[in-house]
Amino acid sequence: MSEILTAELPALDAEEFRMHYLTDLLRGARARARVPRQFAPTDQDAVGLTQEQAARLLALSERHYREFEHGRLAQPSPAFLEQVVDVLQMGPAERVALLRLAVRRSPHLPSPRRADVSELRPMLSALGEAPALISDTAWNMLAWNRALAERVQDPALLPQERRNAMLWMFSPAARARILGVDAEFASLVGQARLTYLAAGGHSSVLQELVDRLLTVPQALRHWNDGALALQPISRPRVLTSSRNATGRVRTLYTVMPDQGLRVTVFAPEPAA
Repeated sequence: MSEILTAELPALDAEEFRMHYLTDLLRGARARARVPRQFAPTDQDAVGLTQEQAARLLALSERHYREFEHGRLAQPSPAFLEQVVDVLQMGPAERVALLRLAVRRSPHLPSPRRADVSELRPMLSALGEAPALISDTAWNMLAWNRALAERVQDPALLPQERRNAMLWMFSPAARARILGVDAEFASLVGQARLTYLAAGGHSSVLQELVDRLLTVPQALRHWNDGALALQPISRPRVLTSSRNATGRVRTLYTVMPDQGLRVTVFAPEPAA
């Protein structure tokens, strides 16, 4: 579980950010890992590796492992990090977070150069009745088509500061339009948290998103549980209209990190 138990995030510089969240990630994974039989011969369901056990499985001294868990091991090799993933039984999203947090990076990382959104507007219009939108890396809505405004939500009716697709998913409006959206909350927070960690504290727009997201009680609970999730390629959903008519869609996602953009399309679900 994450050490952060309130909505107040610690004020950290980039290196402190990396060390803090790396320690949090590794301790959480270690606490959830199944204990191998060599350490618990009479309890096959035991969970929670000690630092000593993790060190032995990685063929390290306990001191060396402790240095790594606290972020003080300089430039661990990719092969070693993959060993850690296996030993701590990390999932795909935890692996991505580990690979981003374990290695010190330049403090002068270039910011993504956002593509010209105007070039993508004709694509949105060409999608016809399929609702679609373009957002930045922090899910701020930049452009959308008429179908999104009519069938899901018209961002033009929202104040500029509320035009955020991630935050909108936790709103009453989303509950009215997307059937069972509450079941997605853990995944949504996990996506936001993984994106935030991968940026290593260098993104002001992601920091603003997280600060606002943690004012939402449902989101705060999953954040404190250490939720991490990869952006799915697609997700089935049921959209409900203002007349209570429903329609099945497959939400398709395209993430373009180098351009700082996300494209989301609600494509009609093909008939079985």
